[in-house]
Amino acid sequence: AAGKSATATVTIQPGALARLVVSPTSASLQVGESVAFSARSMDAYGNEVALTPTWEIVHGGGSINPSGLFTAGTVAGTFTDTVRASAAGLSASASITVRPGPVASVSLTPLNPTLPTRGTVQFTARATDAFGNELGSLPRTWSAQSVAGSITASGLFTAGGTVGFHGA
Repeated sequence: AAGKSATATVTIQPGALARLVVSPTSASLQVGESVAFSARSMDAYGNEVALTPTWEIVHGGGSINPSGLFTAGTVAGTFTDTVRASAAGLSASASITVRPGPVASVSLTPLNPTLPTRGTVQFTARATDAFGNELGSLPRTWSAQSVAGSITASGLFTAGGTVGFHGA
């Protein structure tokens, strides 16, 4: 007024918490591996609201610490919406896939078959990690002592003509 002006500084604060978002929304880990989760809390306009969420595991798969560091457990599988962040009555979730660890043992079935000369048996191999989680479709190489017989790439063994015990 009358050629003079005045200014004021206005501080706009975020509104009430309207949305909670967990990141990443999913993770795939090997047994024992870890991943850090974070949560963003926002008002209705997408402005950050300063809140510290509470972290919990709902459906298994591993453990999570108060800062959001998830560590995969020893059971392989998919755990949908298992990581949950909660704050001020809202929650958001993330899913985890726990993959088996490296091969720790291989077992054969049947273990000690008895066959007639030129008889056949189908062998299957099961590879597991240190916690007993099966490692599905790994490439397998089959071999047999030539005196015992022959084996195909799919594990079908045909006994030879020499009678007796033939170990691996």
